[in-house]
Amino acid sequence: MNCYLCGSKIPQAIRQTRRRVQTGDRFVRRNGRISNRKFTFGMRVVCSACARRMDRKRDADQLIRNLGAIGLLVLLALLLSFN
Repeated sequence: MNCYLCGSKIPQAIRQTRRRVQTGDRFVRRNGRISNRKFTFGMRVVCSACARRMDRKRDADQLIRNLGAIGLLVLLALLLSFN
């Protein structure tokens, strides 16, 4: 079996890791113009290196979202405290 993302061979002895990956995309047209892009996702087998990279990216994205939310709450608290 090969990794869906990088194509490296995954030995049968190693436990297979499955992750949700983008499997395709398409453009949606309305009135002859492209209005938006739709992505399709599916569960695919990936190697351990790609799984680690995907996990790190997911964790970093979550951290950025959390810090943004905390920043907005702090800003809101500061604005309310000065009124």
